[in-house]
Formats: sequence, structure tokens, C-alpha cells
Amino acid sequence: MQDLGADAKTGLSASEAQARLQKYGANALEEKEESFTHKLVHAFMGPIEYMIEAAAIISAIIGHWDDFIIIMLLLIFNVTIDLWQSQKASSALVALKKGIAPKPTPYGTVSTKRSTLPPWCLATSSRSG
Repeated sequence: MQDLGADAKTGLSASEAQARLQKYGANALEEKEESFTHKLVHAFMGPIEYMIEAAAIISAIIGHWDDFIIIMLLLIFNVTIDLWQSQKASSALVALKKGIAPKPTPYGTVSTKRSTLPPWCLATSSRSG
């Protein structure tokens, strides 16, 4: 706390919080929205995908077209599952941000109103309110 120039009981003054906000920016992660095309292209990249693609290419080179078709179907199935799981994770993150994420206050503290938290969060909260 001493290194940060803050008091453990009172935190930062409003003017100091504003000055640090101006100097360092908001205390938040930068959000990057990926396009579906970007996600699709990257779904075909990775060690497992490369092995499946290599198997498909080898099957095509040696003329085993039935194996090639089966391998390509497996690759497409794998990519579809990957994209579906990614979409579910993104949707869950958006829901969390809208629903139960604590809202920052102007002074750099976090509002923890118990009435907005689901019951399972109350047992883990160490703040009184």
C-alpha cells in the first residue's frame, strides 16, 4: 500500500483516483472482438488440425478418396465443435458481464451490493456490503 501511495482503510482520494485514471487509463482488460472469418481460419490451425489435414493430403496423394472424404468430414466436425464451444464461451462471458459482474465506482473501489449477487456468490463474499 505504501508503494502505491494509498491508505488501506480509505483508499485513494477522488482527485488522486481521477489523476491516476488520466495517467494510466481505466483498470480494465481491452476487449477484442474477432470476426467469424478469423475464428474459422484459426479453427483449422493447431497441432491436431495439422495432423488431420496431413492425413487428408496423404490420402488424396495415394488415391484413397473414400479415406480422404471421411478424414475431411472429421476435420469439419472438429472445427464445427470448436466454433460452437467458442460461441458458447463468448455468450457466457457476455452474460456474466451483464449480470453479476461488480460495477466499478468513480473512486476505484468495487460496488458489492448483495442484492444483485446470486445466492451462491454470497457465501464466498468477504465484504460486508
